[in-house]
Amino acid sequence: MRWLRVLLVVALLALGACGGDGGDDGGGSAAGFCDAQAQNQRALASQRPTGDRAQLQELYRQLDDGLDRAVERAPGEISDDLQTVAGAYKPFLQELRRVDYDFAKLNFQSPVFQRLQSQDVQAAATRISEYYEKACA
Repeated sequence: MRWLRVLLVVALLALGACGGDGGDDGGGSAAGFCDAQAQNQRALASQRPTGDRAQLQELYRQLDDGLDRAVERAPGEISDDLQTVAGAYKPFLQELRRVDYDFAKLNFQSPVFQRLQSQDVQAAATRISEYYEKACA
C-alpha cells in the first residue's frame, strides 16, 4: 500500500496548488507553498467521502487540475520531485476514469500501481514530505 502514501502527498499538493507566489524561475515560493498546503489540509479535513461516484469523480477532477497547477508553481527545491510524482499519478487517474471510479475494478498489480510504488516515486514523495515539514514547520 505504499502507493497510497504517494496519493496522499498528491492530494495535499494538488488541492493546495492554487496558492503561492510566482518566482522568477517560474516556480513558487516556500511561503506560498506552505500557505496553500495549510488551506489544503483544512479542506481535506472537511471532506466526508460518501462513496458516491459523482463525488469521487469531482474530487479526482480537482486533484488532476490541482496537480497541474502544483507542478507549475512548485518551489524549485521540489519541482523535479513533484514532476516525478505527477508523472506516476496521472496514469492512476486515467485508470480510475476507465473503471468509472469503481475501486473494486482496479488491478493493483498493473503497471500503474507498480509505478506508484517504484523507488524513484517513493523517494520523490518522501522528499516532498520532508520539504513540507522543514519549510512549513
